[in-house]
Amino acid sequence: MTNPHINEWRSAEHAAGYLARADKVLYRAAGEAVLLDELPARVTRVLDLGCGDGRLLDLVLQARPGAAG
Repeated sequence: MTNPHINEWRSAEHAAGYLARADKVLYRAAGEAVLLDELPARVTRVLDLGCGDGRLLDLVLQARPGAAG
């Protein structure tokens, strides 16, 4: 059986809907805080695999302004 939701992310409307409510996702801020806590104090480069809207890369670069993404 094929999952009817598998291709929803190809829709700009679906993605925009998620981004509109992303800040309200339960535990999102806590997860982002853990990511920043785990980063070394000195980071020079960060690899973003392009699996989202760039929010996490932006968060990392703001926390480590000397890094390049």
